[in-house]
Amino acid sequence: MAHRKYLLVSPAYPPPLVGGSKVWIYTLVENSPEPFDLLTSALKPGCAEVIGPRHGVFRSRFLWDSNGTDPTRIDLLISYGYMLAWCLLRLLCVRYDAVVAGAFDFANGWLFLLGKLMRVPVIGLGVAEEFTLALRGKGVRNFVKRHWIKLTHHRAAGFVVVCDFCKDVLVSIGVDPGRIHVVPSSINPNKLRPRSVRSRGGHHVLSVGRLVERKGFHHLIDAVALLKNELPDIRLTIVGDGPWRRVLEQKVARQDLTGYVAIRGGLGDEKVRALYSGCDLFVLANMMLDNGDTEGCPVVFVEAAGNGLPVIGGTGGGAATAIVHERTGYIVNARNVRELAARIGALLTDPVLADAMGRAGIEKVRRDHDPAKCGVRFHESIRLIVERARRALGPGPRVRLRV
Repeated sequence: MAHRKYLLVSPAYPPPLVGGSKVWIYTLVENSPEPFDLLTSALKPGCAEVIGPRHGVFRSRFLWDSNGTDPTRIDLLISYGYMLAWCLLRLLCVRYDAVVAGAFDFANGWLFLLGKLMRVPVIGLGVAEEFTLALRGKGVRNFVKRHWIKLTHHRAAGFVVVCDFCKDVLVSIGVDPGRIHVVPSSINPNKLRPRSVRSRGGHHVLSVGRLVERKGFHHLIDAVALLKNELPDIRLTIVGDGPWRRVLEQKVARQDLTGYVAIRGGLGDEKVRALYSGCDLFVLANMMLDNGDTEGCPVVFVEAAGNGLPVIGGTGGGAATAIVHERTGYIVNARNVRELAARIGALLTDPVLADAMGRAGIEKVRRDHDPAKCGVRFHESIRLIVERARRALGPGPRVRLRV
């Protein structure tokens, strides 16, 4: 029976490197000191492999990856059935120290139960949204997910999650906080170009993200409308695309803000870096929607702070893992547009405060969000969870297949 260290099950693993959870998992695995075996979906047409050669990669067309579309029930049945059958056979032939479950919500629950059966520690990954949608959402589907998560997730050996908010959500459904480790979003240092000299008195605000309701761009536009008389040269640049673009463009036109707000659509890394260098403040007015749709620890907060900008984020998500309130920026209730406008105005009219927060943000990114350090933390978290699980399992035999 062969022996390997870790197996990662993540149907939505890159490429493409799009989406916060995908990028987070990819960065952790690629920067981990030890290799993984990885079960994931087949490569999309036109995509090149991005997984490093030190990992063992098993790609299958039977594993469903959203790629922007919703699955049918048949898609899910085939994907779950294949994933469980493959993992069962693999665990009978290979002795892993742990399985890392990156399939999220419903599928992860099956892996936790399989781990109990096979006496193999299974460690879940979490980004918050998959839990809050099930816990707060309406309808039969969310009702089933909600009870399934509560039934299965406390059976995991442990969790590695992207933010403290996600940890709190898991604790609320009965998971032992001692088994939950937080490893936040990280950023490629090559993307960081912090300015040594900041422009004084500039009033340029930048926001980056997919144009969806939970990002709060509509509240940010309202805040600019409140500030334009006090700061007639205020400018807001929104970078991103998505289903709310038309809604936002109509809002800008309706409030006569075309001279104050520019919606640029999706831009490449070089153009976004240039915008970071040329603006004075970063804001993402994120919030949790009534159905539980929310943010984990958006990497844009880390990118902006790493480039020397003070950062404002919203409540109801994991912003506090990336932003130290009143030190590297502010966390506000984005639905309170007057509070949001007041925080924006305070930073745009106080360059000394903005500089101090920008410098503190650079220090935090170097300390907490460096990819190499996060990879080591990820590996150490897995090791600690496995050691704890072994003590709980005791010396009993594991299921094996003689080969």
